[in-house]
Formats: sequence, C-alpha cells, structure tokens
Amino acid sequence: MTKCIIKHLFICFFIAYCSTGNLSAQTKKTRLIVAITIDGLQNDHLHTLSNSFEKNGFKLLMNGTVIPKNYCNYAGNGTTTDYASLVTGSIPYYHGIVSDKRYNLIEDNVVSILLDGRFRGINSNLTLSPKQLLTTTLADVIKLNNPQSKVYAIARSAEHAIILGGHVADGAIWIDDNTGKLATTNFYTQGLPAWADKVNVNQTIEYYLHYEWRPLWSIESYKFSPTSKDKKLFFKPTDKQTRQELIYQFKHTPFVNTLMKDLAIRALRDEKLGTDAFTDFLAVKFSVKLPNEQGNSLLSAEKEDIYLRLDRELRALLEAIEISVGLDNTLVMVAGTAQDPYSTKELASRQIASGQFNAKRSMALLNAYLMAIYGQGRYISGYYTRQIYLNQALITNKKIDRKEIEQHVAQFMTELQGVHNAYTSDEIKKANGCETTELAKIKNSRHKNCSGDVVFTLLPGWTEINERNEIIGVSSVQNSFLPVLLYGNRLPSQTILTPVKVTDITPTICALLQLQQPNGSIGHVIPEVVK
Repeated sequence: MTKCIIKHLFICFFIAYCSTGNLSAQTKKTRLIVAITIDGLQNDHLHTLSNSFEKNGFKLLMNGTVIPKNYCNYAGNGTTTDYASLVTGSIPYYHGIVSDKRYNLIEDNVVSILLDGRFRGINSNLTLSPKQLLTTTLADVIKLNNPQSKVYAIARSAEHAIILGGHVADGAIWIDDNTGKLATTNFYTQGLPAWADKVNVNQTIEYYLHYEWRPLWSIESYKFSPTSKDKKLFFKPTDKQTRQELIYQFKHTPFVNTLMKDLAIRALRDEKLGTDAFTDFLAVKFSVKLPNEQGNSLLSAEKEDIYLRLDRELRALLEAIEISVGLDNTLVMVAGTAQDPYSTKELASRQIASGQFNAKRSMALLNAYLMAIYGQGRYISGYYTRQIYLNQALITNKKIDRKEIEQHVAQFMTELQGVHNAYTSDEIKKANGCETTELAKIKNSRHKNCSGDVVFTLLPGWTEINERNEIIGVSSVQNSFLPVLLYGNRLPSQTILTPVKVTDITPTICALLQLQQPNGSIGHVIPEVVK
C-alpha cells in the first residue's frame, strides 16, 4: 500500500514538474529589448527592394509582425516628436516634445527642444537634458521596474539619443556636429561609456570623414539610376569642405550606419546586455536619408545603395544578438519616421500643385501688417515650425487685446500663398471631437510650456525648409504614418492591417513584458500582438 502511495505521489510530482517546465518555457522572460529607429524608412521601400535584401537583415525582420501604417494622432513636427510619441505611448500635449526645436523667450532664438543650461556636454558644447520630456518612456519603465536593468541609446543627433534613452539611461551617446566625437551630457551620471570613449581615442570617426562612397554592387544591377555624374562614385569629400560640412555629410552617408552598428555591438558585448535575469534596453538609430534630401522617394541608386548597405548592418547586429542573447530572448522593434513622400521638385515636374514656404519673409510681412494696425514695434518675437510667438510684453504695454491680435495674425496668414488654415490659441484649446480632424491633431501637438500663440498649416504639396534645404516637420501630409516591425520573442509572422496608432506600440510592448505603461500613455494594447 505504501509503495502504491509513493508511486502515485511520484507520478503526480513528475506531471507537476513537467507542467511547470512547459509553463516556464511559454512565459520565458524577455532579456533584451532592441529599439531600432530608421530615419526615412518607408514600408513601400521595403517591398520594392525586398528581392534585393539578403536573408538575415530586413527580410528576417519583415518575417515578424509587420505594422505598415501606424497613424500619427498629432500633427507632424519632426523626428524628435515622432520618437517621443513612440516611446512614451503619448502625444506632445502630454509629453511636451512639440518639435525638434522651439523658440526660447530668454535666448530670443530658436533652440533645441531639450535645451537645459544646468547640464553640460561631454565632448560637446550642447547643454541638454531630458527634463523637457515630461512623461516616462519605455526605457524608463524598464529601468524603474528593475534598477539592475541596463539602458543605452546611440544616435546621430543628441535629441534622438536622449529621447530614446529617457531619464534614467546608463548612457545616451551621439555624434557631435562640431567636434565630430562621440558625446553625451553629464545629466547621465555615468558619463561617456568606455567603449564609446575608445572610438574617440582611436579617431575612428576622423577616418570615416574622408571615406569615398562608392556603389556596393555594379551600377547596372541597381533598379534606379544614380543622380551623381560619376556612376562609380556617389560622394567624395573634398579639401574645400569645412570640418562641420564633412561631419554633416558623414551623417548622411552609409558609413554612419556602420558606426551605429559597431557601437551597438560594442554596447551589447561590453555591457553584457541581456545576459542576466533583468531585462535590458538598447536603442540605436540608423538612417536612409540622403544629404539635403527634401522628399522621401526611392528614385535613385544612392538611396537604393544606402538601403542595401543598411541591410548588411542589420544582419550583423542581429547575428551578434543571436550569439550573445538569442533572438528568442529578444524583442526587436524597428520604426520609421513620418515623412513627405515626394519633394516639391518632384511634384512640380509633374505639374502637381506644390511649393516651398518662406517663413522668414512671411514673418516680416506679418509684422509690417501688424505695425500698420497697432503702430511701430516688434510684434512677432519668434517663430518655428508653423508656430508664431507674439511679443506678449509689447502687447501688454500697448494694451492690445490678445484675442484681437491673434485673430489678425490668423486672418493674415490664411491670405499667404501655400497656407491652408491658421488657428488662434483659444480655437486650439477648445478643439474636441475626432482626433483625425486637423484642429484636434494640432491640439494634440501642442504643450502649454513651449507652443506658439498662432499655428498654421500648409496646403498639400507644400513644405517648409530650413537653411540647409531640409524639411522642417511634415508640413502638408494630412495623414502621417510610421512603419513598425516587431520581431523575436516568439512573435507570430503576420501583417496587421487594422487601424493602429503610434501611441499603441509602447503599451503593447509593456504588455508583452508585463510592465506598467509610461505615466503619460494614452495608447491601447494591440490585440493581434498580445494574444
């Protein structure tokens, strides 16, 4: 009898053990989150070049969960806003990152959205911090949940590295525009990691500045023709270029992606990411944007080449992750950015309505108009990305009614060529209803700490450009989307065509990790991903 009881207990224990083992396998914890952002990435580009990609780069990632159109439920104001909305699961109305830059009343100038004079740069003159990012991020909640988790972000620009790294990162590293060195801010108490400092000591970037960009394959094998006169040479640095010009050009060649990949692998190995019981976070930014690119068309061999080279860099990074962590233990998120699909030049060549908005000239005309009404004075104190800042001190001194002058500004702006609508601050505050409406999206894009008094929009086909002929924000696209790919962590191979918002991605990843969402999140979990 005793033997029968012992045998029965052994069988029960064995079944329980096996069941626990199976459950453990099914709920195996994700050890590493890799956030790959690619400036200029578009879903149709991936499909056009799919047969040209190698096996374990883009093709591997496209074999996961593909979300081709993540709707931006805010007005597009730049890549920094897109990344902030992506990693917070929120909108500028809450997270505060309304654009790449903003007008600063004290400086009386346009400054970085992350300007913070309390902190100094390391290998950089920039004084930045994530303080203006007013909500927590995906990286933050990972670190707050387990202080032993490690968080690193690597990007071409300071703003992107800081936004992706969040408030509690172990390191946020960028390439400084002036020094050409890897840099960070002393907001992050650990400073510049040793593996990044080694790149500076070895002068790796200095060598890259003088690289010639030649086609990866024979030019006849490309789907598109080159724009450069020399078909065997896409770009060659010259002695006539300043150091700043060389750094800028380097940041828009495929070689910057090689550096980003190398840095990501260094961080992965030297920091031993994903090798313990605590989920780590690694963000790395790539780009498929060409120098001085105004549109986002895939119409040149140069654009095709940068995609093909990035495909190789992604393969190398994914292979390194597989070796050190295992892709089954990793969740990879790839996200593009909202971009105008065609440049004004391309549209004009096909006789499609288009144009470029000249902000400097328009603000001068606007101020002259206001002087004709209210007398001499500088009524426009600042401007950036279709946001007009009025001189509140002058308005108060002259006892001008704020609502009245805003109405005059809005009315004048709608008379200018290329302008579609203009809204006063009161009109924006009162906006409600469906967030697909123009006014509701503008409200979502504003924050009380740094937004203008009057905001306007441009007609479809019109863009606003800066002094480098680069597009500022997404100026005329009525519905902007970011492509997103999710791979690893045993996610199914599927394409989600149901409506998804940019603000849904981070809540979904948090659900997969069984973490609280960021504190400003307004997104929803995507049911097709978390089943």
